Amino acid sequence: MCGTERACWTGEPVVLVVARTRAEAEDTAACVAIQRLELPVVADKKGALAPGTPPIHRQLTDNLAFRKIDTGDIEAVFARADRVIEGTFEFARHTAVRLEPRCVLADYEEATGKLTITTSSQCPHRIQRVFAATLGVPDHKVQIIAPDVGSFGLKIHTYGDELATCAAMRLGRPVKLVADRLEAFVSDIHTRENFVRARIAVSKAGDIEAFDVDVLSGAGAYAQYPRTSVLEGTQILNITGGPYKHKHYRGRASIVYLNEPPSSQYRAAGHPIGNALREHLVDRAAAALGIDAVEIVARNVIPDEGYPAIAPSGVTLKGLSHARCLDVLVERVG
Repeated sequence: MCGTERACWTGEPVVLVVARTRAEAEDTAACVAIQRLELPVVADKKGALAPGTPPIHRQLTDNLAFRKIDTGDIEAVFARADRVIEGTFEFARHTAVRLEPRCVLADYEEATGKLTITTSSQCPHRIQRVFAATLGVPDHKVQIIAPDVGSFGLKIHTYGDELATCAAMRLGRPVKLVADRLEAFVSDIHTRENFVRARIAVSKAGDIEAFDVDVLSGAGAYAQYPRTSVLEGTQILNITGGPYKHKHYRGRASIVYLNEPPSSQYRAAGHPIGNALREHLVDRAAAALGIDAVEIVARNVIPDEGYPAIAPSGVTLKGLSHARCLDVLVERVG
């Protein structure tokens, strides 16, 4: 059965092969002849928006998936700042290498119309709704069996090849899918592919006055249901300003489509990137001013009694104790 007429990345399913054993299925798949017309490839996020670069989706005019801009009185602050520290940061695309692969077993009882899905998904109730709505089966006719699952967000998502196991409804036999490690690298969601330009303005005394962040994020070919491909980039903007007292912050995120596996998020989306680039710049600012790194953090962090507060990015912060945490850290590290 043909699943698509246009593949947007290496690893996108185009044909479903069902056999009695995995070995037979792999041998049969090797016999499938596909007529291919190679299309222009967009795999570099830095060139995805360049003039002349074709959109990977024909119904769009370019490869821009999302852009967000937050502004403050940035240029004036940087113009009068005593020190400006800036840098570029490259974060490579990666995926979760979990011990347990994605696996789904679909079994259909024609007499009762009941569809039983045994799955390694971490959200069985959502999966029930997805299978029922997609296949046109009443919710109460879909039973989800989800044993103990180890995951950090990758298995929140619904994948097209998993839905394809419901070929069991036409074949009258159970159908099982197991994504092996090599398949997982090109089929499971990817994340973290970002290029960031950032700068910080500080005074001679060590006061952080402003942050300016520009994120270019590679989203892959699609968003992976139910999460979006744009959250990673926007979360970087939310996080980078930090729990600091400065009032001037500008963040821009450009998320672009690429001919690569779908990008989504898991395990603290955006936090590793936003925290890493922010504290790197703060450490460099401290070194440039001849101030201890702990001192500059303590000087600028929102005091514990200052919560609830609005972060420079506009996010509401409450119930935090960074100042106390810093004191305990210094005490224990010595």
